[in-house]
Amino acid sequence: MAEQKEKTGVTEEDVEQVIKKLEEREEVQRIRFEKEKDKLKDLSRTFGSLKVKKPDQRVLPSPPSDKKPLVPSPPPSPPPPSPLPSTVPQPKSRHHKRTLWYFFFLFILLIYPLLNYRLLVLHFRYLYAQKFKKGSFSIEIPPEMTATQLLIPKIGLKTPVAKEGINQKTGVSYRHSISPQENEPPVITGPSSIYPWQTGQPVFGLLYYLTRDDAITLVDQGEIYLYKVVAKEITSSPSLKTAGASEKIDLVLSTPWPPGFSLRYLNIYAQKTVVPSQSEPEVFLPTIGP
Repeated sequence: MAEQKEKTGVTEEDVEQVIKKLEEREEVQRIRFEKEKDKLKDLSRTFGSLKVKKPDQRVLPSPPSDKKPLVPSPPPSPPPPSPLPSTVPQPKSRHHKRTLWYFFFLFILLIYPLLNYRLLVLHFRYLYAQKFKKGSFSIEIPPEMTATQLLIPKIGLKTPVAKEGINQKTGVSYRHSISPQENEPPVITGPSSIYPWQTGQPVFGLLYYLTRDDAITLVDQGEIYLYKVVAKEITSSPSLKTAGASEKIDLVLSTPWPPGFSLRYLNIYAQKTVVPSQSEPEVFLPTIGP
C-alpha cells in the first residue's frame, strides 16, 4: 500500500476530505428539496380552497330542421358504351371549305360563259379583227329609224339611241339633251352583256377598249357632233367624273361593270371637238363595216 501511495501521491486523508465534501453537498440539496416541497404544498392548499364552477352539461334540444330525411340515392347508371372507332378517316373542315370553293369556281367557269356567250363571241370577233386585220369590224344591230344615232369607229359601233326609256332592240338610251345649250352633258347608257332569254346585242360590251383621243360621233336631228375620249373610270353609279374632273365633260357613255353584272359602272368621258356644218355630214361620219 505504501508503495502505491508513493506512486499516486494521494493519501487517505485526501480521500476522506473528498467524501466529506460530497456528503455536505448532498445535505444542502436535500434541504433545498424539502423547502420546495413545502412551497408546493402551500400552493395546493391555496388553490384547493377556491370553488370552480363546472360547465352546465345539460343537453339543449336541437331546433326543428326543414331538411327531409335522407333517401338513399339509386346507384349510378353505367356509362353508355363508346362507339367503335370508324375505319374511314373523317374529312377535316378545311377540306370541306376547299371543296366548296372548287365547286364555286367550277360553277362560275361553266355558267358565266353560257349566260354571256354573246359578249364572249363579240370580244373574240373584235380581237381577231385587230390581230389579223381581216377587214373592218362592226356590231350587227338591226337598223331603226330614230332621230339620234351613236357611232364609235374603233369598236365598229353604230346604233340608234332612244331619247326616252330604253330602246327595246339595242337597250341604249340617254338622259339630258344633246344640245350644247344644256348645262348637263348627255349620259348614254347601254348593256355590256345580254342573257340568252333577252333580245338585242351587248352594244356597250367593247367600251373597255376605248382609250384617250378615240373618236365618238353623235347624229341628232340631222346635226353631227364629234367627240374625243378624255377619261375612263369605274364608279358606283353612271354619273359624271368623280376623280380629276379638271377637263370639261360633254358626253358620258356608261355600262354595267363587270360585264354580266351590275356591281359598278364603266364610264367613258368625252369632250366635244368640232361641230361640223349640216351641209357636209358625210365628211365626219366614221367608216363602219357592213
